[in-house]
Parts: sequence; structure tokens; C-alpha cells
Amino acid sequence: MERFVLQKSEKKPDTWVVTDMKWGLTGTFTEHRFNETQKFTLLYDVKVGTDANELVSELAHAMTEIGDWLKENHYDKIF
Repeated sequence: MERFVLQKSEKKPDTWVVTDMKWGLTGTFTEHRFNETQKFTLLYDVKVGTDANELVSELAHAMTEIGDWLKENHYDKIF
């Protein structure tokens, strides 16, 4: 299974949806305007008792990895 999946939005033209299958993190962005329009959400609820500081750190790292992957593999869509 691929870790990252990129799909064209079915609802909004010029919008892309990227999903990190490892973390259940999904983001949307407008084509050629990634930095200005990116929005991320978790696909799953966070388990009770999860350390909030650790979770925030891990999700920030995952978002950076998504950005790096997009830059390496789909530069034409983000900039």
C-alpha cells in the first residue's frame, strides 16, 4: 500500500486531496497554491489518553513529509 495518495477533488475544480495513509491525515489544496490554501484534518478520532504534545509533534512531522512528497513527486500541482 502506498503511504501517500493524491486525488483530484470530485467536488471542487482545481482542488487536490492528499492523504497520508499511515496517520489518517488528509489535506486539500488549490492547484498551484499549496502554501496559501492547504487545510489538513484527521480522518479518525484521537484515542482518549493520547499525549497531546506527542500527537501534535507527530502530526506536524507528517505534514512536513506530505509537503516533501508533493514537492518531489507533484511539483507541477503545488507551485
